[in-house]
Amino acid sequence: MPDALSALSVGQALKTTAGCTPLRDAVTEDGLQWSWLDLDAHSDEYARYFLSHGVRREQFVALMAHTSARAVAALLGLMKIGATPVMISPALNREQVAYELALAQAEVVIPFCGEAQARIPEGMTVLPDALPDEPPAVSSRELAEACDGIDPRRSGIVLFTSGTSNRPKAVFLSQAQLLGNARMHQGFMHITPEDRIAAALPIEHILGLIITVLLPLVSGAAMCICAGRHTSAVLDTIQRERCTVLCGVPSMFHTIVTRLESGSWDVSSLRIGLTGGAPCSRELFARIEERLGILLISTLGQTETTGGFTRYDPLETAEDRRTSVGVPSPFVEVEIRNARGERMPPDTDGEICVRGAQVCGGYLNNPEATRTLLDGDGWLHTGDVGQMDSRGVIRVTGRMKDIIIRCGENISAVQVGEVIEACPGVQECRVIGVPDEHSGEELCACVIRSGAVSEEEIRRFTAARLESFKVPRYIFFFEAFARSSVGKPILGELKKEALRRLDSLQK
Repeated sequence: MPDALSALSVGQALKTTAGCTPLRDAVTEDGLQWSWLDLDAHSDEYARYFLSHGVRREQFVALMAHTSARAVAALLGLMKIGATPVMISPALNREQVAYELALAQAEVVIPFCGEAQARIPEGMTVLPDALPDEPPAVSSRELAEACDGIDPRRSGIVLFTSGTSNRPKAVFLSQAQLLGNARMHQGFMHITPEDRIAAALPIEHILGLIITVLLPLVSGAAMCICAGRHTSAVLDTIQRERCTVLCGVPSMFHTIVTRLESGSWDVSSLRIGLTGGAPCSRELFARIEERLGILLISTLGQTETTGGFTRYDPLETAEDRRTSVGVPSPFVEVEIRNARGERMPPDTDGEICVRGAQVCGGYLNNPEATRTLLDGDGWLHTGDVGQMDSRGVIRVTGRMKDIIIRCGENISAVQVGEVIEACPGVQECRVIGVPDEHSGEELCACVIRSGAVSEEEIRRFTAARLESFKVPRYIFFFEAFARSSVGKPILGELKKEALRRLDSLQK
């Protein structure tokens, strides 16, 4: 198995790209335009600034920022000198920020927006995000010494799991792992300096970090930062910057194609898209490809595997792409295993397990959760249920926690949700299990409508396509779902609201 780990540090990789494509766009944002030489220079300025404030190698420094050119420069500046950025979402409340800072044992915080400043606990060392008017008294020699000898296998970054069903956990990923994963994406997506990537994902999320920052860094492509995450801002950026690459979760793609049907944006420059982080139905997948005129790729990954550990194989058929997450990355092993840890034969359901260079070493300061995540042989248990065929093509059929047991029958919440999403008038659906004295669990469909559709119409549509015991007993309509920073529904909040409504029904 090839070694995915990079021999270069992030700082060395940036210098290499700046030397190969010095004047090409590196970052564009609301009228700002930096070349790769510019980005290298601005990240050096931030590195000097951090050194002047005593930031040291391997020190944990929290960065709270929306995606912006300055935040990218600061992030790269920290990584150049071997500090460990701790990426915290500025959307978190004060209690959540305090929890993540304590979990990662961060010593310094850099807030890049006003709302973040107000959520930092008292007693933390806070560095202003703005560079001083007078350059810090750090010489070029001191900067070079600080950047020299960074071990990309020891230096890295801390990200937090999305926490859509429980409290987030902290994951350390090395610079070598991050760059290796970015290069893997560069290979199967055929990213070149000619590409322009629509940067619509938050950089504190693994997919946003890889696609927005590191994929451009290793390939010389431009990161075109969107002025906010609203659909119109993303479409404006694609049209203005002639973006060629768009990545996001399925719900983001859904809102984009829906908005395009009533708007007049020019997205003809797009050539490829990548989606992940949540199930994407065959119908939505086909609609995205047709409306955007792109090759759409779906991958499987999580923070603990440095993002995607599967990739697109050009030998895949259109049906493969619409129903699978590709084949294993060259840098990992993937096996489908049963509850006893035995490897399952092709085309048989089991838990998807992964081992290799992209896999983290566990959770920071949480040995109990680490033991659940990794077994004694180094296999990471993803919690995803799926199967792999004889060609290595992997299909996800559900989540271990998404199995609903109704009257002894195992039901995949993902399968039922995908069927309901194909019903005319349904925009998005998540199916959850709710307690029931008679059945043990009952199916509850949480639905966002795109048109006029009733509960009875959804039930008839589902009954015509699935066994009767898979038809949801409860259907609740929502205007919107509570979502994580990357756009995934927060299942814990969704279930809490569904149980509240169910309780009201039964009174």
